[in-house]
Amino acid sequence: MLPDKNELAKRYANLPNDQLLDILYHQDDYTAEAIEAVKAEINTRKIGVDELETFTVEKKVSKIINEENARAPLSLRAKLFFFFAWFVPVAPLAFGMNYREDGFTTKLWQSRFFRITGVVSLIVSALLSVWLELGDPGAFGLLAVLFGVSYSLDPKKKMTVESET
Repeated sequence: MLPDKNELAKRYANLPNDQLLDILYHQDDYTAEAIEAVKAEINTRKIGVDELETFTVEKKVSKIINEENARAPLSLRAKLFFFFAWFVPVAPLAFGMNYREDGFTTKLWQSRFFRITGVVSLIVSALLSVWLELGDPGAFGLLAVLFGVSYSLDPKKKMTVESET
């Protein structure tokens, strides 16, 4: 059962201005009664147009920053780390959790891509080095070549380059 107008008014009377403005900013997520109660509380507090415009601008800037963060690619050093250090159990998972929490979706996807290609490349390198009798230097060289192949196949890198031109 939805709260009535009086309950909403009491609840919104205890909220800070920024939370009230946030409800108004996301009014599609709320009922008409809730929006009416928020507007009444805003009028009671005499929150001006300037504060409303400042809040709206801050929300738009925050949205732009979040979109930029989502598109930020991994650096070459990070790609190397995820490709070669996938076996370190805590570090890649911790980075992945941070990327997810901070909204770095491209970095999260790329970290997974390079961890998986690192594992597959190690297996392929080990099998080929045994089969072709390459020894350790050959196996490491083959692993480096496979990193180059993985780097060139990274679709997020290609998308970032295309969007910049």
